Amino acid sequence: MTCTVLAKANKKYQKQIFFLRHGQAQHNPRAEAAKESGCSHETFLDLMRQDDVLDASLTELGKVQALQARQRYKDALETVELIISSPLSRCIQTADLVLCPKTIPSLKRAKRFCSSHFREINGWLLNAKHRGRDELVDLFSSTWDFSSVPCEDNEWTEVLESQDSCGERGYQGLLFLMNQPEEKIAVVTHGGILFYLMQHDCVKLVDGRDESKRRFHNCELRSFIMEWSHSENLDRVIITLKETTIPS
Repeated sequence: MTCTVLAKANKKYQKQIFFLRHGQAQHNPRAEAAKESGCSHETFLDLMRQDDVLDASLTELGKVQALQARQRYKDALETVELIISSPLSRCIQTADLVLCPKTIPSLKRAKRFCSSHFREINGWLLNAKHRGRDELVDLFSSTWDFSSVPCEDNEWTEVLESQDSCGERGYQGLLFLMNQPEEKIAVVTHGGILFYLMQHDCVKLVDGRDESKRRFHNCELRSFIMEWSHSENLDRVIITLKETTIPS
């Protein structure tokens, strides 16, 4: 979905965006361990394929990681006004555990919305295929807005989405965030889509990290000031993501 951006020419805008990767999921344990040991990308993908499961849920370790993240980040997240999640269950579970109104009472006022912009790299593996809207409504809290989730996941195919397509989808997700009225937004999503959206030609990343350290760990939270400016001479909006320190 392409977002229409309405703004005065040359005016700069900004929001604070918290990106949170989900906790360990059912298809992750062996593949992640092998990757930590320096396996090839092909071996990493093959292990995920062997352990593949439809719309993979969090493992018990993944739930523990989320609970630990809740304690670590609760002060930083208390001003969040809008929570956006991938429609895949592992992200919704992570959002419910980390951004929990029982622990952070101010989040009772935050809206919760599922958006396919921030789903994982799509296709090939069943862990990338989300459940239909009615099933998600039955599984998760009524506080979630699933109105943009289709009745069935017709976007999933047996062919893996290209890196360029994934990055463009993530960029469209940033345009979607720009058009929301809230100023502080938490996005619970996946490592792959985060990596490729931050490499998009229209996204300028300012984080001071080596490229080898740019992938998110399980339940890792990073805070960014998202800035953008509009010019009548530009066909595409250039978005800057400036990483900020999260108080410990």
